[in-house]
Amino acid sequence: MKGKDKTSKSRAGRRARRQLSLRLLAKALAQRDIEKQNKETIRRQKCGRIRDETVRITNMPEDTEEVEILELVGEFGHVKGIYMVRNPSGVFVGNVYVFFADIKDAQRAIDVLDGFAYDNMMILSVSWAPSINS
Repeated sequence: MKGKDKTSKSRAGRRARRQLSLRLLAKALAQRDIEKQNKETIRRQKCGRIRDETVRITNMPEDTEEVEILELVGEFGHVKGIYMVRNPSGVFVGNVYVFFADIKDAQRAIDVLDGFAYDNMMILSVSWAPSINS
């Protein structure tokens, strides 16, 4: 009986040490990821934009749907996502951030869409998204 107790205690001790090691490893990896994100944020701030591939579109009609925006910008390249700015009551205010996969696609979208008469009445303003600090 004593042999079993000793064996189970040593297994429990090893298990506890492994769990501690895994927690320490996870903590170290999380810290490394945070440092990596901080470096990336600083790099983006230095380049003056939220992200290199982010484009801001203003003066969109308030009744614009997400699908319409994707149709508009999708022809320039792969769109990773869009963010439609809404007021506190959830109404779209006419500003959109488009996250392109490639900076060249984003530049083409800016070149073509800036000054474009959307829906035959709204002149779009399309530019690089401002810095986080702006």
